[in-house]
Amino acid sequence: MVQVSKLRPTVVVYSLPAGVLDNPVSADWAVNALAPAAVDTLNSGLVCRRFDDVTEEGIGFFLPIPSPASSITIGLKSRAQTAPGTAKVVQTKLYTRTILDNLAVPAWTSGTLLDLIDLPANAFWQYNAQTIALTTVGLVAGKLAQFELTRIPTGNTLVGDWSLLEVGILFS
Repeated sequence: MVQVSKLRPTVVVYSLPAGVLDNPVSADWAVNALAPAAVDTLNSGLVCRRFDDVTEEGIGFFLPIPSPASSITIGLKSRAQTAPGTAKVVQTKLYTRTILDNLAVPAWTSGTLLDLIDLPANAFWQYNAQTIALTTVGLVAGKLAQFELTRIPTGNTLVGDWSLLEVGILFS
């Protein structure tokens, strides 16, 4: 789903539920390991992506970056698959590449570590967001971009799966 702000038409918001995300299962991805789609164990009406704590796994998507955007806000709705008992953190990484006009598709960026995601001692859904300059993640306004979001095995204190319900992207 795409929303354009009526108050600020230069702000574009994308909502990407787990079921519509791409599956990075070929060598043409930065990380060739999939966080599989699964029915949520606490609410069978929800599909989420389950990220392992040992292997770097990811999900993908591509979006047009509106002009004259200069930043991207990444919002994640996620939770610990199983209540950890004490507060924990998850570390994610964002890989990108811009699809340019009349040029070969470039290699992926080396990835940008995103802020740690704080998870409480329960297994309830958490909302996290981070804003980054487009230049920091190697993106160009007015072009199509491909993204891969991964959970990396280092930097995590959460043992066990991390479930991702939705990725929200806001360009401004």
